[in-house]
Amino acid sequence: MMAGLLDDVRLATRSLRRSPGFLAVALVTMAVGIGVSTALFSVVDGVLLRPLPYPHPERLVALYTTNALRHTRTGVVSYPEFSQWRTQSRSFEAMAAYHAAGVVIGGPEPQHAPAARVTAAFFDVLGIPAARGLLFGPEADERPEKVAVLSHGFWQRRFGGDESVVGRTLIVDGDPFTVVAVLPASFRPPSSAREAQVFLPLSGDGPTLLSGGTRYLGVVGRLRAESSIAQALGELDTIARRLEKQWPDSNSGRGVHVRPLHEATVEDARAPLVVLFVAVTFLLLIAATNVAHLLLPRALARRHEIAVRVALGASRLRVARQVLTEIVVLWLLGAAAGVTLAAWLVKLLVALAPGRVPRLAEVAVDGRVLLFGVVSALLSGVAFGLLPALQATRVQPADSLHGGRLPAVSRRRISGALVAAEMALAIVLLVGAGLVVESLRHLVAEPPGFDPDGVLTAELSLPARRYPTPRSRARFYASLTGQLGTLPGVSA
Repeated sequence: MMAGLLDDVRLATRSLRRSPGFLAVALVTMAVGIGVSTALFSVVDGVLLRPLPYPHPERLVALYTTNALRHTRTGVVSYPEFSQWRTQSRSFEAMAAYHAAGVVIGGPEPQHAPAARVTAAFFDVLGIPAARGLLFGPEADERPEKVAVLSHGFWQRRFGGDESVVGRTLIVDGDPFTVVAVLPASFRPPSSAREAQVFLPLSGDGPTLLSGGTRYLGVVGRLRAESSIAQALGELDTIARRLEKQWPDSNSGRGVHVRPLHEATVEDARAPLVVLFVAVTFLLLIAATNVAHLLLPRALARRHEIAVRVALGASRLRVARQVLTEIVVLWLLGAAAGVTLAAWLVKLLVALAPGRVPRLAEVAVDGRVLLFGVVSALLSGVAFGLLPALQATRVQPADSLHGGRLPAVSRRRISGALVAAEMALAIVLLVGAGLVVESLRHLVAEPPGFDPDGVLTAELSLPARRYPTPRSRARFYASLTGQLGTLPGVSA
């Protein structure tokens, strides 16, 4: 059996080498179809399908507040809400709050760095140990501490991977902070903090934390092994009712929503990625139909050769296996070319993707992606190569050896069916692309409600030491806008 299969592969390889033009066109067609679909599957797999890169990710949840009066759900909560949830709920092993922030790192060349302020349990909730040093202790929640935890990338860039970085001083927004830990290279912060390079204690936010009406924190929790989301939600709803009675002005109609952290992380990216993946699947089917169209005349041209083999005693099953092996070998070569192309396309997609797409750092061409490329190629090869293989083996030796050919009507019918299938797939793909383009055109043409010509925006990061409260920051911005309004060329 194995010897026969190896003979079939050798014959298939020899046959394909005799037709370099056909082989080149077929391989390019398959490489494009398989490469694009495999590259996008790599993104879909890395972003949507893989579990989050934390221990027991199925127990991680995101917590939100809801507003029954406005029928809305918001991803941010106030510190008093978080504090009550954390202390009164029994369904969680731990719970942490955080928010993204921008800071200015001092030095000979000051630089802006994405940061996050987090409660002490943040890394424990995610199950992330320190690669070097010790992470925040409980005292970081009790009083403001000038300590910082660095991401692996920031440690490498700012300190050159210095092994003695723990204990060194880092100037953050004009204040000296002591580096207490470095995180593993594999660590990826969740949700809105995913770009953070420097982690600071949330207690440094000072008076802002005490305001029950100031909702700006993300909350993540780790459920106990025996707890469910439904149980946690029931507990938190009871706590929300107590908060409503305690602070009616800021908590009237407020509730709680709990969902898996994975779902919360990829929610906005799910629909666009699924639509794109469906589109490239149609592209793969079009490529497969094209290859089938190329295989059909090749198969018909071999009818005389096959008739001779049948006349000499070869069974039709043996001949069909040989023809199908040639098609499978062709598609495997296409898979190799397609996966090679996919490895380059993945880097391009990650580089061009909008920054708001989550988990892009986890996208890679690995074993799962290679398996998808090979399996999709084999399925396409068998499904679309079966018809040419059957046509090649449907011969009557006597007729073929005397110059008989497949009737023209039959040839036209088969070719027409392939063209019709190809056109149908192309039309579906074009209609879908047209709808997407039209939707984007409407979005771009939608008036923003003001004249954008000549309007500029700027992003500022104020030092927390100099502007610790919302009121002090508001005064600064009022002064800034007043001074900017006096500049030449500024009308407002």
